[in-house]
Order: sequence, then structure tokens, then C-alpha cells
Amino acid sequence: MGIAETYTRGRRFAVTRPGSILLAIVGFILLFDLAGQLTSGQITFSSVGSLIWDGLMRGLVIGLAGIGLSMTYSILNFANFAHGDYITAGAFSGWATTYLIAGLGRADVGALLLVGAGGSVFGGTLGLMSPERPLRLLQVLLLLELRQLD
Repeated sequence: MGIAETYTRGRRFAVTRPGSILLAIVGFILLFDLAGQLTSGQITFSSVGSLIWDGLMRGLVIGLAGIGLSMTYSILNFANFAHGDYITAGAFSGWATTYLIAGLGRADVGALLLVGAGGSVFGGTLGLMSPERPLRLLQVLLLLELRQLD
């Protein structure tokens, strides 16, 4: 394999996949920027480690949701979007448990529960009953239809 073939293969790659080259350039720019901020002291190694860990954990949760959705689709042959609800509920309960255990002793759990229960606003207290008007309209339309049948 000569230089001409290597050059041709690289040129073909640049023509067929310009997005990959752009992604590589942006990646190198970000790496050089990170190295510059680490050497100047603007960012510490511990904060980079915690950012990588947080990103990895959140990425794994999103990846788990994607794998579950694709498995559900491949088995059932339709997309069951309730899977996203389960994954969201599981992620939030897991994060809440983690923050509760990690912050044990910083805040009173009973006070947090009272704030959550007393601080929530329901639509009924504000008079925003969304099903109320369509159901009344449906009742009126049904009565008008029944009246026309007589």
C-alpha cells in the first residue's frame, strides 16, 4: 500500500463523512481547552473527575432507557412509551434516595415531607378543573341529541 492509496482513502473519507472530521476537530479543540484550563488552575482535577462521574451516571440512565425502549419495540413490534415513565420514576426515586442518604443529618426528613405536602398546589384549589368543561359540553350535546331523537 503506497502513499497514493493512503491519500486517496483519506480523501474519500473526508468527502463521504465530513461530519466525522468536524466532530474530531471540535473534540480536539475541547481537549486543548480543558488542558489549558487545568494548567492555568481555573479547573481542578477533582472537579473534572466529578463532572465525568456525573455525566457517566446520567448517560447510563439515558442509555438504559434507550435500550429498554428498543427491546420493547423489537419484542412487541410497537413502541411502548410507558417505558419512559417507568424509567423516569425509577431515576427520580434513585436520585432522591441517593441525595437523602448522602445528605443524612443535614435536613430533617419530616420537615421535607411537610414542605412537600404543604407546598404543592393542586388544580382543584385554584379552580382549574380541566375535565369539568368538556364533560359539561358533552352532557349538553348528549341531551340535545337525545331530544332530537324523540
